[in-house]
Amino acid sequence: MKRLDSIYCAIIVTIAALALNSWLNQQAEPVPADAPATEFSGERAMTMLREFLTEDEPHPVGSNANQRVKQRIKDWLSKEGISFEEQRAWACAQKYPSCS
Repeated sequence: MKRLDSIYCAIIVTIAALALNSWLNQQAEPVPADAPATEFSGERAMTMLREFLTEDEPHPVGSNANQRVKQRIKDWLSKEGISFEEQRAWACAQKYPSCS
């Protein structure tokens, strides 16, 4: 009988752990585009991302595609009246054999 109690307890703990895991990993609904401008909106962010990445292609550092994406971002910042400063630096990744 003690073994059966242990099995039931293990089943209950497993079900509780799965339910808790499911509850903790729920994704929040994206905030709509008509949310106040002071609130982050996932829909607005996706719209901006699509505008910046119109070619839908990779844009590695130093490529022409990268220059186009960077220019779109700079144009948008200027249009919105947001001051920015482009910083130039040289760094190498430790995980991958690449520098930019």
